[in-house]
Amino acid sequence: MTDAAADRPIPNRILPLVRRHAEDAAFYWHQIDRSTESLHLRPPRLRHFDALLAAHLEGLEIAGHDGLSCARKALERWLKPGEAFVCAWLALQLKDQPTLDALGRACVRTPDALLRGVICALSRLPFDTAGPCLAAWSSRQASPTPTVAALRAVALIGRSALEALGAPVATFLEHPDAHVRAAACRAANEPACATALLARLRDDDATVRAEAAIALGFTAGGDEAPAVLWRCILEQANRTEAATGW
Repeated sequence: MTDAAADRPIPNRILPLVRRHAEDAAFYWHQIDRSTESLHLRPPRLRHFDALLAAHLEGLEIAGHDGLSCARKALERWLKPGEAFVCAWLALQLKDQPTLDALGRACVRTPDALLRGVICALSRLPFDTAGPCLAAWSSRQASPTPTVAALRAVALIGRSALEALGAPVATFLEHPDAHVRAAACRAANEPACATALLARLRDDDATVRAEAAIALGFTAGGDEAPAVLWRCILEQANRTEAATGW
């Protein structure tokens, strides 16, 4: 080794490794997310994947804004839910509002592709970190897409997260957007919301009716819920059978 090479400082961020953290974190999240469809992924292997995911997320967090830059570039390139999960998780950890705003705009454009990853990031983070975002995204001024993400994340976290919402969960059951009403049915999975959920069994949207019926099944309320759910399944089956093309 030459004297010049020996005197060269060791960088505290090795960007190829940081990029690898971002890529591998998205990969392992995808494996975990699709695990319910695998006949071969056993619980020990699933726990191993989860540990690897946590390790790569930790590497990105240590890299700080260099890690966030890599995560954003990966999301912009691939626009997949795994990249959305990594970007959302890291932006929330680092409290980087510009990245959260950009991610929110991307989710509005392609909610079917990205929202699942963002919801998972919110539910995986410590509640103290996710809580302010849940409140902001479920405020009365929020658009439907972030509101759906907040409600779905609360449904995953559990009833303890209901207090973080920007409004009482029952108010979202009356929201003009059907996607928000359907997400609210999942979050309103508690006996106190049984009356409001019963009203949603007669909703104009089949998805809302189905979600309300499932929620009532968990709360042991509504004798008509199983029949409503069965009709929704038949309606979806008939629609699928009549569909053509891709």
